[in-house]
Amino acid sequence: MDSATGEGWVRNAGSSAPAYALRETTRYTTQAPPNPWGRCQKRGAIVAPRIEQERAMSDSDLLEVQQPINPEAASVDVACPHCHSIEEFHASAWSMQNPHGRFTLSPIHAYGVTCAGCRNDFCFKLTPAAHPWPAGPTRDVACPDCQHTVTTQISVIRRTDGECRPETCDKCGADFEVYADGRVVKIEYEQRPTARTPEQIMKYFQGLEFNPNGARDWPFTTEVEILLTVPVLRVFDDGTLQFMDDDAVELVYSPRLDPEALERFCEANIETYRAFHDEHEAALDRRESVPLTPFW
Repeated sequence: MDSATGEGWVRNAGSSAPAYALRETTRYTTQAPPNPWGRCQKRGAIVAPRIEQERAMSDSDLLEVQQPINPEAASVDVACPHCHSIEEFHASAWSMQNPHGRFTLSPIHAYGVTCAGCRNDFCFKLTPAAHPWPAGPTRDVACPDCQHTVTTQISVIRRTDGECRPETCDKCGADFEVYADGRVVKIEYEQRPTARTPEQIMKYFQGLEFNPNGARDWPFTTEVEILLTVPVLRVFDDGTLQFMDDDAVELVYSPRLDPEALERFCEANIETYRAFHDEHEAALDRRESVPLTPFW
């Protein structure tokens, strides 16, 4: 091996010694041997020498990552098994094994690399992807409802070899799935029997009272009212308040308390209401009645 150049390696299965593949030329001092790992140092960097046992490591000495990849891909994103950071590796770094600048799929090759983040060594093997997502971080697709162009992120779904990823149109709000072959399929939601009619929705809005100082005077009560969406804050003759949905089946979403006590209750349990909203957001947006199990 040329002591003035840095080389990455590709290990063949069944072999006790690595087969070296030339990487980007990197100059070192004459006292320091070349870095035998696939992650090259900056030009002019001095690399601490590695002992001979490290260079003769067997496959079992390194954590190995099985990474799906598209045929003829020029680069691959791999998650470090030590720190889970994502790094991009290029086929051109192993020019002997990949003379055309694209990865050659071979089950006997394990590419040895060093994580640029945690500096731990590992190797990765390439397997054919079941779902050939295109290269690049994003992909433009047309919304199946309004044909608006939506840019969807595909880096993670490609690395994990997923079949499809969910997306929402930023124009009409339609939910759909994007597939590796470019297909888009609208997500159809089953209409629940508790969905409100337009007349019921109109009645709901007519019964609302706007308090311009609500967010200032009762911030947590106001936030809970927004999170619950459908239930209203009923005011009783004695001045107490309670979140209720009295349409059809009467449902309660808080104890009956005076305004100050209700504000303290909402503050103490705000995470419960936030979790309820996150879990049932789609149904609440459709003005559906969703029961809440009393926790107080």
